[in-house]
Amino acid sequence: MDINTGHRNEYTAKLVQLMKGIGLVLVSILAGITSLMAQQKVAVFDADGNIAFVRRLPADSSDLRLRKIMDGLESEGFLLSSVESTSGAIDIHRGSRFSVSFLDWGMFPDQVTGALGLLGSERRNFSWNRFQKTINDILKHAENNGSPFAQVLVDTLFRTDNKLSIRLAYDAGPLIRWDTIAASGLSRTKKKYLSRYLHILPGELFNELQYKRINQRIDQLDYLSLNRPPTISFINEQANVALSLAEEKVNAFDGIIGFLQNDTNERLIITGIVDLELYNLFGTGKELQLHWQQQKERSQSLELSYFHPLLFQTDIGGSFSYSQLKEDTTFINRDLLVGFQFPVGRTLITANYKRNTGRLLGQLAKSEFARDIADFNIDFYEFGISYDRYNQSRPLQKGGALSFTGSVGRKAILRNPQLPNSFYDSLSLNSNQYQFQMNGLYSLPIKGSWSFYQQLRAASVYNPALFLNDLLRLGGLKSLRGFNELQFFASAYALSNTELRWAWNETSYVFLFYDQAFYARNTINKSFNDQPFGLGVGLSLTSEAGIFSLVYALGQQSGQNLNLNQAKVHFGFTSRF
Repeated sequence: MDINTGHRNEYTAKLVQLMKGIGLVLVSILAGITSLMAQQKVAVFDADGNIAFVRRLPADSSDLRLRKIMDGLESEGFLLSSVESTSGAIDIHRGSRFSVSFLDWGMFPDQVTGALGLLGSERRNFSWNRFQKTINDILKHAENNGSPFAQVLVDTLFRTDNKLSIRLAYDAGPLIRWDTIAASGLSRTKKKYLSRYLHILPGELFNELQYKRINQRIDQLDYLSLNRPPTISFINEQANVALSLAEEKVNAFDGIIGFLQNDTNERLIITGIVDLELYNLFGTGKELQLHWQQQKERSQSLELSYFHPLLFQTDIGGSFSYSQLKEDTTFINRDLLVGFQFPVGRTLITANYKRNTGRLLGQLAKSEFARDIADFNIDFYEFGISYDRYNQSRPLQKGGALSFTGSVGRKAILRNPQLPNSFYDSLSLNSNQYQFQMNGLYSLPIKGSWSFYQQLRAASVYNPALFLNDLLRLGGLKSLRGFNELQFFASAYALSNTELRWAWNETSYVFLFYDQAFYARNTINKSFNDQPFGLGVGLSLTSEAGIFSLVYALGQQSGQNLNLNQAKVHFGFTSRF
């Protein structure tokens, strides 16, 4: 047996066929008509022999418009509705309205009635919409459990006035199982991983829903794309899926190393940035990321993360990350995160546990600045939800993304023996700390080569006793342009990044931008707020080798006006492989 993909939605056609079959029987009983095809245009009389017009349409009405009206009548129970062509017009007849008073499922297998909660027989007034839905649920259950060619048939039909008693029969058709996936265009991705990811495993029962989700599931992978829609064929009671795929260059490396001379001892200081992002490791969907940055002496940041998909043979993915931030000779923060993520359609749900520690450095512990910094441990429990329809590799296309993360943690302030006990007298050593982050963006083509990009971010951290090393950070190329990286400390902020882009191809463009931030910094000893902004021009140029970016930005904040002498030039080259 070899059946093409046109049969994928066969249950819809079967349902329509069932309804029309019932209509044929009723027409025969009422009007003595022995043969009636659904496409014939005939006059139909109601029970009293009168023509029942619903509406009249012009003779040139489209078939689509007419079919929509007829489907609406049938769904409301007017099974005898029909059309009649007259001079210059089309008359629509609705006939009598019927409901289902008794359904007998006795000829159905137990696994079908049990799964759908159907009784052996049901005596109640079914609306026609409810009857349609029940039949539809039966056929959906069948096609998602190895029987895509199942049929629901009318075995017996009785009419009492406008009430119908129906005995239905069930034909499961051949039992279909998955065969292998035929995937072209793969060089790194393993077919075994792809089969597990799509839940199309050889020997398991065919599931129509899994087939319909292929487009969506592939679209969620940055490193794979479909050249054309998937196709399916059925041969010898096996379902064969054919995919034409392309592997995208999404692995990235960006590194800049520099040297500065220490004014005190004339030693050379290594500075720079290293960003490494590896996706689909070993062709199995694993991810590894490393980000290191040092732009001034004795200050650096490090982020290391790993993602493992399909834990326990499910869609659940596991993640692990470690990050460290050392701020000059003042403090060092470390974060350790273990979490899980689960996709629901295009929505991603995450649940994490994070251990956050802050420690004073030895030199600061003896200075007066320690009043704004403390040693602490925080155990955070995070919940996040995100929706992403923005293609990073096609930044000029229409798209958007939205995410929210909320955290609640228990904070324990640790006594430092180098600080006086009086420092802790007014502090609650154990308290709850709350944090949230929200991010939304969208890209919108305007006209021709022009497009508009907007990103909105907001974050806040709350505790009765916040310290400098509790606070959020922003500033630099990836947040507020025109300022140094991570220049600002904030207990709460809102940030808008707006760009007007002009492109000469689908991935390369020049842009004007305006970044506006509102932030507050509230710690146990100080309160401050400001509204810094940055503006400028930039270039993003994509080639076979990678992405070159150049941004010229001016920034203004409290105590600093726009000044060409203080302009920031952010540039970088990200290699794609």
